[in-house]
Formats: sequence, structure tokens, C-alpha cells
Amino acid sequence: MRKSWLAVCITNFLIAAVMGLLLRYTMVIPIPIEFRYFIHAHSHIAMLGWVYLMIYCFFVYQFVPESESKKYNKLFWATQVSVIGMMISFPIQGYGLFSIVFSTLHIVLSYVFSYRIWKDTHSVSEIPRSLLRTALGFMVVSTMGAWSLGILANIAGKLSPFYKSAIQFFLHFQFNGWFVFAVLAIFFAMLLNAKVVVDARRFRFFYHLLLYSVILTWALPLSWFFPDAFLFYINLAGLVLQVGALGMFLALLLPNWKKLSECFPNASKNLLLLSLFSFVLKIGFQLATALPAVATASYKVRNLTIGFIHLSALGLITGFLFYFVAASNFLGRERGYWKWGTLVFYCGFLLTEILLFLQGAMTFMKFGTVDNLTVYLLAATALLPAGLLMMLLQVVRKHLN
Repeated sequence: MRKSWLAVCITNFLIAAVMGLLLRYTMVIPIPIEFRYFIHAHSHIAMLGWVYLMIYCFFVYQFVPESESKKYNKLFWATQVSVIGMMISFPIQGYGLFSIVFSTLHIVLSYVFSYRIWKDTHSVSEIPRSLLRTALGFMVVSTMGAWSLGILANIAGKLSPFYKSAIQFFLHFQFNGWFVFAVLAIFFAMLLNAKVVVDARRFRFFYHLLLYSVILTWALPLSWFFPDAFLFYINLAGLVLQVGALGMFLALLLPNWKKLSECFPNASKNLLLLSLFSFVLKIGFQLATALPAVATASYKVRNLTIGFIHLSALGLITGFLFYFVAASNFLGRERGYWKWGTLVFYCGFLLTEILLFLQGAMTFMKFGTVDNLTVYLLAATALLPAGLLMMLLQVVRKHLN
């Protein structure tokens, strides 16, 4: 992987984290910013400037022959231009002309990337290839929700259940489809490269359970806007399949844990454990939505919503991405700043998750609020950009050597 690509991705993440810190700060000491605009900027840069581009980097590194990888360089920098455009335009105008232009550019470039990577991965082994192509399929499908927003805004209005459902369609198939299947594709490729034996029959069972669970659990966000008992039962079926998928995933992984321990350093193993724990928690929280009251609270109690999004984005997906970096040889032997940076980052992550879910649970049970919650959240959130800055310093040092 090009070290400049890695540095750009972490810089994007650092900027998104600083925006998140600014949002927390204005809840303690109000400052003259348009809160909604910065939320849009924060989420777009985190999803498209960090997660998307890091998956881009690892797909090229893991699956594309070196002779073909050069053609992805211009596409990477064109995609980064679209990210910078969103970074500037969203805080200024929210969803306006320029932010929509740059968001649209990103989607178009993602189609180009999907087409190229699909063509260049014919020789990849079946297990990671099936995950990779499913991830790309979910990514393309998810953008149908983004394309429909303009039409739905004009026909039904931005407050309509149809408009809100389109947003949730995009988010659901990005987070649970594209992102999850993408990091699993990279993970299984690394397992196979490390000569870890993966049972093909169990894998196919796991793959189909996870695939159908993602499709069926779309019924949950849909039920927030179109309450219907039928959607409740569809989501319930998806949750059952998801628990089965988790069980099969652990059945694939646990027999090979000793081999994994021998192949990768302790620092990366800890990140893998955190990612797996986040995976289990994510499915556990989703399973709780089988209770109608919890399903409603997952949408209406803001702290629970943010906590769950951060669990998926920072715990599961980012945890895997950090693990991939640490388990690879990009940083060489000297990893001091990276090691301490990840420790600081995940201290902040764990503290913010505890506070968000604690307050969410108290709101759900009508127990009041945590005293000085916004101050505690601000202090915990400050650890995220601090950790990322240390990690970026490690990458820059390695790049300059």
C-alpha cells in the first residue's frame, strides 16, 4: 500500500474526529456554527474519507496484481478531491449545490472503482472474492437511496417517511452490507495468506446467513416510518439468521486462533479481539430490537442511536481496519506512536460508548440524566483526535524514512 494513501486516510479521519469534538464542545459552550451542517460534514468525511478510502486501499493492496495497481492511483486522488470538496462545502452550506456536486462525484467514482476492482479480481480465491463482490454489490445498491433523495424531497418533502426511509436505506446497506462484507473480505484474504485453513462448507453457511440477515433486517429501520407487524416479523427472522451467522463465524475462527496468534503480533491481536467483541455486541444490541419497545427506542433515543452507530463504525469496522494496518508491514518494527495512538483512541471510544449507552438506558427507563454528561463526553471525545494524531505521526515518520 502507498504510504501517502494511508496518511491521507488517517488525516481525513482526524479531521472528522476534530469536527466531532467541535460538536461536543458546542454542547458545553455554544459557539456560532450551524450544528446540522457540521453533523453532515462529520458523518460524510468519516464514512467516505476514512472507511471508504481505507477499504479502497486494502482492496487494491490485497486483491489487485502489482502490475495493475498503478491505474488506481489517479482514481484514489480524484476520490480524495471529492472528499475535500465535501469537507469544505458541508460546514458552509449543509446539503447545498456544491456539497451535492461533490457527493455525487464520490458516488460516480465509487462506480468506477467497483467496475475496475471487479474486473481485476477474477483470480482471487473463492472465499474472499465472494465477500468482496457482495460488498461491492451492497455499496452500489445502497447508493440508490442517495439518488432517490432529490426526487423524494420534491415529491413528498424532506419530512416525509419516504425521504427518511431512503436515508436509512443508504445507511443500512452501507454499514451492514458494504462496510461489513468489505472488512470480512480483507480479513479472510489475510487468513488465507497466513495459511490458515478455512472450512469451505462452514464458510458458505456463514456467508448466506449473513447475506440474508442484512437484507431482512432492513425491515427494522423501515418499521420506524411504516409501523407494521409484518415488518417486525421480517426483522425478527433477520435477527435469527444474524445470530446464526455470528455462531458460524466464531466456529470458523476459534479452531484457528492459535495459528492467528503465531502469525500476527500482540498489538494487532488486541485490535482483532476488540473488533470481534464489537461484532458480538453489535449483533447483541440488534437482537434486543426483537422487543418492540427497544426497537422504537433505537430510533427515538438519540444517545442509543449514536452509541450504536459508533459501535459499528469505530468498534467493528475501524477496529478491523486498524488491525489490518497493524498486522501488515506498513509501519515496520517501530510502532510506538501507532501503538499508543490506538490505545488513546480506544480509551476515548470505550468511555464515550459507556456514557452514551448509560444515558440512553436511563432515558429509556425514565431515570433522568447523568450529571455533567456533556462535559464528560467532551473530555472522552478529545481522546479520539489525540490518538489519531499520534497514529498519523507514526505513518508520516515511516513515510519520511
